[in-house]
Amino acid sequence: MKRYLVKSKLGIGRDFSVYEGDTETNKLYFIDAKIGLGTKAEIQDGNGNVIYKAKGKVINIPRTMEFYSPDGKEVAKLKAHISPLRSKMTMELADGTAWKLEGNLIQKNYQIYDGDTKIIDINQKWLTIRDRYFVEIDESADIALALGLIWAVDVWREGNNN
Repeated sequence: MKRYLVKSKLGIGRDFSVYEGDTETNKLYFIDAKIGLGTKAEIQDGNGNVIYKAKGKVINIPRTMEFYSPDGKEVAKLKAHISPLRSKMTMELADGTAWKLEGNLIQKNYQIYDGDTKIIDINQKWLTIRDRYFVEIDESADIALALGLIWAVDVWREGNNN
C-alpha cells in the first residue's frame, strides 16, 4: 500500500489535491470538481492532464456516478445506497472487476476491496482544522480511479452537488 495525503478544498465543488507521502511537496493528482447540474469532476495528473471524467446523476436512487476516459469511453460505474445506518457501494469496472466498500462513511473510516484483497484504506484522522487526511492505496489498483471513488464518497457524504 502506498500512502497519499489528500487535501480537500471546502466549498462549492470540493476539489482535492493529492500528494505523495506525508507532505504537500509532490502533487501527483488533482480532482477538479465542476459546478453545474449534477456532480461532475475531472481527475487530473499533477501536470493538469485529464485522466478520467466523473459524472453523477442529479436525483437517483441508488446514487450512481460514471467514470469516463478523456475520449468518452466508460471505464467504471459507482453505485451507492447511502443511509445513516448502513451504506453500501460497489464500483463496477469495465473489465468486470467489482470494488466493494466496507466501513463507516460518517466517520470516514472505510476500506475498498477487490474480492478479498483490500486495495484502499481510508482512516481519516484530522491533521489540522482543514480537511486533510491520509489514504493508502494498493499499487495494483488504478490510483486515479481509486481517488475518483474517494472523491465521490466525500461529495456524497458531505451532500454537495447531488
